[in-house]
Amino acid sequence: MKTINHHHLSVCLTSSVLLISSCTHTSKEDSQIANDSIIEEEALVTPLSEININGTWESKDNPFYPALEFKGKTTVVIKSIMGPYPSSYERDEEFIRVHTDKSDLLFEIVSEDSIVGSGFAKGTWVKL
Repeated sequence: MKTINHHHLSVCLTSSVLLISSCTHTSKEDSQIANDSIIEEEALVTPLSEININGTWESKDNPFYPALEFKGKTTVVIKSIMGPYPSSYERDEEFIRVHTDKSDLLFEIVSEDSIVGSGFAKGTWVKL
């Protein structure tokens, strides 16, 4: 029968415990690196008030205004069921107020590629 060297067994167990604990331990430095990367990702998101709306936006659920084409700082071409016509718009942070001959249409920017309208402009428009 073989004898067990208790000193050797003790060293092996201690080494194993140290190895396991070092693999599962995260330092403050590691946590800070993870937090910094989350902050950097959030910083890459464009604030809604700074999103460029120029271009054509199309709606599948609003039959009155199936498309809007924003051009420049105040011009919009409204493509309605009566045909396209130019108009103007104002931007207030993440809101867009489009002027028409009857009343204004109000849209809210919800992301870089979608706006949501209310009232007669109820629906969702996606940027093409």
